[in-house]
Amino acid sequence: MQPWLTSAWQDIARSQAHGRPQAYCLVHPPGLSVEPLRDKLTAHLLCQSADEKPCGHCASCHQLALNTHPDLLSLIPEGAAGMIPVDSVRAAIETAYTTAALGGNRVIQVRPSEALNRSSSHALLKIIEEPPQGTFFIFETALPGKLLPTLVSRLRMLRIPPPDAETLAAFTAGAGGDATDLTLGEV
Repeated sequence: MQPWLTSAWQDIARSQAHGRPQAYCLVHPPGLSVEPLRDKLTAHLLCQSADEKPCGHCASCHQLALNTHPDLLSLIPEGAAGMIPVDSVRAAIETAYTTAALGGNRVIQVRPSEALNRSSSHALLKIIEEPPQGTFFIFETALPGKLLPTLVSRLRMLRIPPPDAETLAAFTAGAGGDATDLTLGEV
């Protein structure tokens, strides 16, 4: 995982020690991917191991690695408008009220969350406020101001700060890139 995502992961681990939130929102700077953090959180929530999470060995971890996990739903933009349609949200909500296929948890990813239209956002309000046992939501956005305030008030907001230039350069060089080509804050 990129070093600038580590503090966010530590915040997640601390928050779970005080009762696990069922709805997270990963707020990241535009252009900065939080996919490794989202994937680690998803794997952690879906893993069936009682010890190490994610264990990488249980049936849930195996299916997640194969991208075939039946208890992972992703609400993503569809169609020419690039929005998350209310029909997709309603279908995910209906699924959330059923028993998880593997008998463990279910994770519903909403990415990017700013692609929710007003109807889709309103459809999510009740289930986010009172989620079914074992159903977790992971929202992801670079534009939290585009989310309904009533939706934001129900989410555990995790703000990922942009990496400083030195950290980004060291990471890029360590990954085989050319750190001299990096320009931060310039267009």
